[in-house]
Amino acid sequence: MPDIAVQILNSAKKHGIALIELSPFERDQIRNLLLLKYAPHLSQWPTWIWEHFPDRETLISTDGWKLIAEYCPSAEVVLLFSVTDEVRVFCVPSGQDAVAILNDCYSFEVYYSDRDASYLLVHNHHDCVIACGLAKDWLQTRK
Repeated sequence: MPDIAVQILNSAKKHGIALIELSPFERDQIRNLLLLKYAPHLSQWPTWIWEHFPDRETLISTDGWKLIAEYCPSAEVVLLFSVTDEVRVFCVPSGQDAVAILNDCYSFEVYYSDRDASYLLVHNHHDCVIACGLAKDWLQTRK
């Protein structure tokens, strides 16, 4: 199986989606901000950060990775992954673009946010969608 970054880049190219890879500084900055906001008791990003969110909403959905297109259809989305799977972080123009890209990829754990970390949506390997921040109340309405 190709690594996640290769899958993401190939799919974005196929769909003509302008993808931005964050610099290591920007990548670390967004990860640290997400950690501070949603798992403040941790000092570093663990393999399964979603296990450490004290204030979250959860929904079981095999297609949960597609929900970003509903939550954030036209605004930029930051794509992150489990740090043990892929350290690179990408920005895509919209949630709809994120779904188009991921539709071509093998299944893997994906994290969605914005550059301000105002929300965090996760689709994990258990088919759980986990929402924090502004996305938490939105996900509650999906139940």
